[in-house]
Amino acid sequence: MFGRLSERAVAVIRWVLVSAWIVLIISLFYDPLSPSLTRPDNLSSPFRLNPAESHGAGRAAMDWACPIWVKEGGGARIDWKGSRDGECDPRCTRVQGRCLIEQPYAMGARILWTMVIPVLPLFFMLFGHEAWRRICPLSALSQLPRRLGIQRRSLTLNERSGRVERRLALVSAESFWARNVWFVQFGLLCLAVSIRLVAINSDRIALAAFLLGVILVALIVGALFGGKTWCHYVCPIAPVQRIYTEPRGLLESEAHTGHAKLTQSSCRKTDRKGEEVSICVGCVSPCPDINLERQYWQRLDQPGRRFVHYGYVGMILGFYCYYALYSGNWRYYFSGAWTHEEDQLSQIWAPGFSFLEGAFPIPKLIAAPLTIAGFVFAAYVVGRFLEGVWSGWRTRRGRPVSAEERVHRTGILSAAVAINCFYLFGGRPNLELLPPLLGSLVDVFIVSVSALWVARSWTRTSDRYARESVAEGLRRQLAALSVDLKKILGGRSVEQLNTDEVYALARTLPALSLDERRKAYKAMLRDALVRGMLGTAAGAELVRQIGEQMEISEDEHRQILAELGVEDPTLLDPHRVVDEENRWRVSGYRDSIAALLESGRSGREAIGESSVEIGRLQGAYRITAEEHESVMAELTGSSSRLVSRAEERIERLSELDAFLAGLKHLALEVEGLSVLRSEIEVEKRHELERIFNILMSLGNDTQAHQVARKAAVSSPDAVAGLLATVRRDGGASSWSEALHPVLVEILEGQVGERLRVEESATFLDLRSEEGARVLERTIGEWRPVARASALAVLAAVNASRGSTVARKLLAGESETHHWLVVEVAAAIAEGRKESSTSLEILGRLQRAELFRSAEVEALARLARTAKLEVHRRGDVLCRQGDVGGDVFVLTRGLADVVLEGTEQIKLSVVRPGQSVGELSLLTGAPRTASVLAAEEGTELVRLDGRAFNQYLERDARELLRIVSERLVRTTGQLKDRPARVLPVVSE
Repeated sequence: MFGRLSERAVAVIRWVLVSAWIVLIISLFYDPLSPSLTRPDNLSSPFRLNPAESHGAGRAAMDWACPIWVKEGGGARIDWKGSRDGECDPRCTRVQGRCLIEQPYAMGARILWTMVIPVLPLFFMLFGHEAWRRICPLSALSQLPRRLGIQRRSLTLNERSGRVERRLALVSAESFWARNVWFVQFGLLCLAVSIRLVAINSDRIALAAFLLGVILVALIVGALFGGKTWCHYVCPIAPVQRIYTEPRGLLESEAHTGHAKLTQSSCRKTDRKGEEVSICVGCVSPCPDINLERQYWQRLDQPGRRFVHYGYVGMILGFYCYYALYSGNWRYYFSGAWTHEEDQLSQIWAPGFSFLEGAFPIPKLIAAPLTIAGFVFAAYVVGRFLEGVWSGWRTRRGRPVSAEERVHRTGILSAAVAINCFYLFGGRPNLELLPPLLGSLVDVFIVSVSALWVARSWTRTSDRYARESVAEGLRRQLAALSVDLKKILGGRSVEQLNTDEVYALARTLPALSLDERRKAYKAMLRDALVRGMLGTAAGAELVRQIGEQMEISEDEHRQILAELGVEDPTLLDPHRVVDEENRWRVSGYRDSIAALLESGRSGREAIGESSVEIGRLQGAYRITAEEHESVMAELTGSSSRLVSRAEERIERLSELDAFLAGLKHLALEVEGLSVLRSEIEVEKRHELERIFNILMSLGNDTQAHQVARKAAVSSPDAVAGLLATVRRDGGASSWSEALHPVLVEILEGQVGERLRVEESATFLDLRSEEGARVLERTIGEWRPVARASALAVLAAVNASRGSTVARKLLAGESETHHWLVVEVAAAIAEGRKESSTSLEILGRLQRAELFRSAEVEALARLARTAKLEVHRRGDVLCRQGDVGGDVFVLTRGLADVVLEGTEQIKLSVVRPGQSVGELSLLTGAPRTASVLAAEEGTELVRLDGRAFNQYLERDARELLRIVSERLVRTTGQLKDRPARVLPVVSE
């Protein structure tokens, strides 16, 4: 779920949480507001002291109160509430037999301990690892040194090249710290909860100092080590997070079955183009942020995992039981009095245990950690004993437990026990204040979430995970076959098949030709090599089984491997690191360098001018000199990646042209058709600009000549138009001046030759299966307005499929979708004839003079508040003398601009595409003329004045042009008309 949110949206959530945390820390030092909520006389507050007293002495069951401190003059005294000094009602909170004297208090500590912390375990289990890692405020703060460029680099020997390189410092995977990270982080967690019991539960200054100290340590770790070292190796909450989320949270996305470039909570940033790019530095491998479940299965036997799983249950029980062991009763905890107990720090040497309402002489400083440690080790012993009992029972029944199953299933059960034990106590001081029914509903929800998580996680295995991973590649190859699989599958698509069905379908492949089988197997094998699947026994066995099902012999397998080695020798390099973290790290660096080379300068110029930036990128991505040379050779060598990128974009241009031609062949009046056409034109322009930038980087090179010829042949109209266009980056005046003259000559020559030859353009039949898939990809991947218009077109050409897609969109995370997509989807799902008035209005606004150069997103916002009106001949569209509060655009018919007086004088005619009322709205002056509908069925779009003003704040260029032309026309009219005719400045 959270994995699909954009980095910009997540960043807002993340920094809101950081701000809230800082506000909470400040409130621990100074809080003039919340103490009023705890005053006994604040009857509206559930947090008031002595809530029983406020019910009135008339009710016998409530005729009691507890002593409190009251201010009197310049000091304070204890109000014993009618009891003798030193005594209190037995129902009052006691600590080691003594009455606890309370007074109104600032609620910062209570908010943290009983509201914020208790939410986390349920959040982890429900939303998963990816959600918390992306929004965690402490993780965000630990990344500040990276953002500021303050990170330590260490000298590292590159064993393959023999060179000493300066690289970003990371924790070594072979270090004691990394190998025993479960013990280290769990030890820090036990230390933190012991400190909480002893010193910071109620002392606000000590708590604030502790929280600031944790932030400082996170910043220091972020400066000393790269990546997410704090999260992976230090953070005390990390073991809790892993216990409740591994192998996957209930709503967590699947990294191994999707097509996302950046999965789950992988490290990323938003570049200048608004695209998300990886900033992975390979700080841990396998990385739970990239693929949590892959990391889980590969590190299932990691030292300390079982100890922490069992010990964590003991830590929970020990932590909460200590409140009773310390005070001698449970009311001390459930009342919440421990969140504001006075002088906690002064009591660290006081007795830490209470038996029979008497103190036991072990200092609290020792008693608290001793209790935690005792419960942890006791829980571990009990857990291992029960594990042995279960294993023996299974063995006696003839179904022995494998090592993987033993660790996995006992971990699942211990997590379920832990979360339910936690919520027997966690947050109860506040939950006890809720109405009984509401409190019961909370309990049912907690148990339901944990039960669902156990049910889904219980049957997971590493073999199942590997099958799903390989099946994803196989699914893509099946979908690409020339066979119409929908007939075989009863109307279902390959994407709708589950893992077992994909493997079953693969068994039908021998009926295909040998060439088709080899092509599918080769693509699947390449995917497995790139993902490193052949490096695991389960992955290699699955590939072997698929080969057998597809009737691929061992000789053919070796031949296909040899072909892959020729196409990409690194795939078969025995020294190649195939782990996903390193692939992401090098891929992120390659993309960043490619972006520099695509900036529009020559390759040598770009590299020379950006040497400092390249050095920074090398350090940020921990790139060795060898990896840098490999990337540069790939990007600028004879098999240049830039050329490959250009060819990919040229192929994309051809696809867009076919898509556009398919829309033109549709004999339908479809809402959104014109909008989708304009979006495709914009996409074509962007692709062609990228190609031209690559041509500038390549310079006058043979490869550049080939790219130029292919681009011109692929889309001659677009090339001809862009050559004469001013560059958007403000470089040269036009592309024809920016590109090398030889390249311009090739482009213009090829364009002219292609335009002279009449060829029937290839078009995509949008009613076909392929056309439907293209529309569905557009709905899933393009900009929001294109997605909405593509959905409307799909529903028009294939009603059932469009309705299915619309319902899926609405059933998903609708808050992540653009409002226009949701509006169109809702209309289609409900079967309304008009899928979207906003989309219809948007198409009309795009044809208006005033919005000729407007961004489609800005127009969509205007369309959202606009109204579509149809008028009869003679209807008054706006009247002379009225103060303009809106603007309208004529979309069909004609309208007359007339001057009212003793007689009506026709000044001009408004035609479709022209607008009326802009100047009156801007100046606030009354309208100087009336506008009347001149034809039956005159149609206009009326724009809200406030929304129009907001639009003008962003872009007023077209309005200035239109106003200038209108003033010129008005001046001409003044010369030709009698003096009695007043000039028309605004309609």
